[in-house]
Amino acid sequence: MSYNNKHLKGWIRVVVLLIFSVFFGNIFKLIGILIAGVDTQIPIHESSVYQLLIITFFDFIGTIAIIFILLKILDNESILNIGLKLKHRVSDILIGIITGFTIMGLATLFLVAIDNINFKAINFEFNNLVYAFLLFVFVAIKEEIVYRGYILRNLMYSFNKYIALIASAILFSLMHAMNPDVQYIQLLNLFLAGLLLGISYIHNKNLWFPISLHFSWNFFMSLLGLNASENDPYSLIKFDDTGTNLINIGTYSFDKSYIYTILNVILIICVFIWYRYKSEKMNSQVSS
Repeated sequence: MSYNNKHLKGWIRVVVLLIFSVFFGNIFKLIGILIAGVDTQIPIHESSVYQLLIITFFDFIGTIAIIFILLKILDNESILNIGLKLKHRVSDILIGIITGFTIMGLATLFLVAIDNINFKAINFEFNNLVYAFLLFVFVAIKEEIVYRGYILRNLMYSFNKYIALIASAILFSLMHAMNPDVQYIQLLNLFLAGLLLGISYIHNKNLWFPISLHFSWNFFMSLLGLNASENDPYSLIKFDDTGTNLINIGTYSFDKSYIYTILNVILIICVFIWYRYKSEKMNSQVSS
């Protein structure tokens, strides 16, 4: 990886980003809240999917602006260089989307098969479907640029790539700790998700696989109603839950279940083996 400014350590860049995000990033989010006309008497996550889209869009713009400025000031390089170049990455995007859809689909079928959720209704609303799609696109691109494209990338300048991966996953989890009703199991699952999304980046320095997987995972989890339906921005399918233990969604959202944990661990192992294989194959081709 290129490192144009060798006088400023990677971990210091991460600290600078976090400070800028706290002081300036939230300004854009506040603008979005005001424009969306959110009722201050209710939690933001209970706003309509359209209002959430507006808030997320302004948060996205603010975050990208901060990253863009830091890259120009500290590195004098394009934001594309952090892993956003699309050439030869269509297959990565397709694999990421298919993986997320397959995992969420199988999880839904499993929960139905063991009678932990029961089908209730189809809730087709075209506008909300489009809003939810755009919402999760903005979330995936923003978070992958921040946590993998900037934080993980810079930590890899200062530490071993696996230490950097773990550190970035911890930050990914902790930065979501401010979300409403967060539980310890959810923080663990967020940490595992951070590992999953970062594995490909430490091998190929490209963001399109983690972006597409991040989007697909969240979008189809919401669409299939796996966050206890009422907590999703928009659910195409509505389920009734039949229990409250951690093996099913019950009154919990799916990302607070042990099934979610197991899925993350399985995918981490699969993605690690796959990219390790691809890396070794590429190295052998270069050496030959």
